[in-house]
Parts: sequence; C-alpha cells; structure tokens
Amino acid sequence: MNKLLLFVFFTICIFSAEINAQDFSIWGKSDSLEKCSDWHFDLGENHNGISIGNSKTFNGLRFNTVDCGIERINGINVTFWTPKRNPNSILNGIALGIAPEAGNLNGIGLGLAALVLEKNSHAFSFGGLAVVSQGSLNGMQLGTLAVVAQKDLNGINIGGLAVVTKGVSKGINFGGLAAVANGGISGLNIGGLALVSQSYIKGINIGGLANVASTGKMEGINLSGLALVGNGGISGISLSGLALVSGKSINGINISGLAVVSGRENGIAGISCTLGVIENEGYVRGINFAGYKLKTNNLYGLNSSIVMCLAENMNGISIAGYNQFDNQYGISIGLLNFSDNLKGIQIGLLNFAGNNSSIFKFMPIINFHY
Repeated sequence: MNKLLLFVFFTICIFSAEINAQDFSIWGKSDSLEKCSDWHFDLGENHNGISIGNSKTFNGLRFNTVDCGIERINGINVTFWTPKRNPNSILNGIALGIAPEAGNLNGIGLGLAALVLEKNSHAFSFGGLAVVSQGSLNGMQLGTLAVVAQKDLNGINIGGLAVVTKGVSKGINFGGLAAVANGGISGLNIGGLALVSQSYIKGINIGGLANVASTGKMEGINLSGLALVGNGGISGISLSGLALVSGKSINGINISGLAVVSGRENGIAGISCTLGVIENEGYVRGINFAGYKLKTNNLYGLNSSIVMCLAENMNGISIAGYNQFDNQYGISIGLLNFSDNLKGIQIGLLNFAGNNSSIFKFMPIINFHY
C-alpha cells in the first residue's frame, strides 16, 4: 500500500513538472531531441510494469504527458498532449492520446485529434481529424478528415474528405471527396467526387464526378458521374455520364452519355455506346452505337448511329441515317449511303457506289458491287 501511495505521489509530481516544462502549442513541435527529458517513475523492474513519465524504453503500461525522443515501447502507451518528434521510435501494441506520434507503429493507434507517424505502420490507425505518415501505412486507416501518406497505402484506407498518397494505394480506398495517388490506385476505389492518379487506376473504380489516370491505364469496372479519363488506355467495363476519353486504346464495354474518344494512333474495341460521338482516328471495332456520329479511319464489326457513320474503311455492317465510306466491305443500311469503292451491298433511299458503271453509280433502294 505504501509503495502504491508513493507511486501515485510521484505520478502527480511528474505530471505537474512536465506541464510546466513542456510547450503545449498543438502545432509547435520541436525538431530537437537534445532537450528531451528522461524523467520517469516505474512501478516494476528492468523496464517492465507500469511507467509514468518520459521513459525511453519500456514494456507494459506507460503514461506520459508528452512523448519526446522515445526509443521502443512494447505494450500500451498513453499520452495526454501533442508529442515532440519521435522519428526513431518503435511502438508495438496500443498507442492512445490526443495526437500520438511514433517512428514505427505495430498494433493499434488511436488519436483523438490525429495520429502521426514518422516512418511506417502496420496497424489499425484512427485519427479524429487525420492519420498522417511520412512513410507507408499498412493495415486499416481511418481519418475523419483525411488519410495521408508520403509513401504507400496498403489495406483499408478511409478518409472523410480525402485519401492521399505520393506512393501507391492498394486495397479498399474511400475518400468522401477524393482518393488521390501519385503512384497508382488498385483495388476497390471510391471517391465521392473524384479518383485521381498520376499513374494507373485498377479494380472497381467509382468517382462521383470523374476518374482520372493521368499517365497510366484505367482497368476494371470504371464508373463516373461525368468523365472517365485514362491517358494510358481504358479497359474493362466503363460507364460515364458525359465522356469517356483516353490518349490510347479503349477496350471492353464502354458506355458514355455524350462521347467515347481515344487517341489518334490507337483504337476503340468491344461494345461501345453513347448518345453523342464515338470517334477515333485509328480504328473502331466491335459492336458500337452512337446517337449522333461514329467517325474513324477503320470501322469493323456491327456499327450503328442515328445520324451518321463516317470512315475511310468499313468492314462489316453499318446502320445509320447517313453512311459515308471511302472503301466499303460489307453492308450499309441508311437513308443515304455513299462509298467511293464498294464491295458489298447498300440499302437505302439513295445509294452511291463510285466504282460502279455510270448508270449504276446512283441507285434507289439497293446498290451492290462485288
């Protein structure tokens, strides 16, 4: 009993001393580790048991006002104020406090305001405002406002406003407004407004307004309220409210409100549908429907447009109000059908085949050349 009373007395003294000695500015952290105190009182032996104060190494239950320059804590670490920097520290177990900070965390980290990591974590991490790491975050990260990492995010990453990393984000990524990664995003990815990657986006990708892969490919199931943009290509099942745009090829099932457009030297292949325009200077191949216009250099498969289909070379079947081809190999059906070089059949009100003899160049109802 006397030992316990002595322990409580020293605890109060140490807390009082640290409150007077430490700078309690929430944002004012010192980069210097030279001023860190090692004043602590332990109930136990050989760094085991219960510790009060700034013990640098401890196993068990540890309480401290402000962590500063700690080295290794195994067990439960409770801090009562924002810490100084602890870049080389290792916390194995549970870290609790207003804004716990560690170099490396393995276990569980809970910060009422934030959880800050200098290096890496393998943990369940929660920050009342944010979870922030200068390294990688692995496990499950939950920040009421944001989850931010300088390196990679691996696991389940949920930010009330945003999930942001300069590295690669893998797993389940949800940002209330946006999920952003410089190195790429893969897995189940949801951005309330946008998914943005400087590299690739892979998996099930949902952006309230837009999905943007600036330099890499977008692959998988891609859904966006307004636009899907994959400069490195788009493949899979892609659905966009307004536009689906790629600097390279588009492959798969592609549905867009107004436009499906790909890069000059590439193409569009699969099943593509839009109320507006399907356009590519390379090729369009597969089953394609455009409400207004379908335009490409090389058109293959079953293609339809309410207004017009335009191509240098058409192989297959084209159904449109107006069909115009330099070279047609197959069947065109429309009100007006024009082909400079026809090898196939034209069915419509007026049909023109430039390679037919003069009286058969223009024909009503049907025209053909083999």
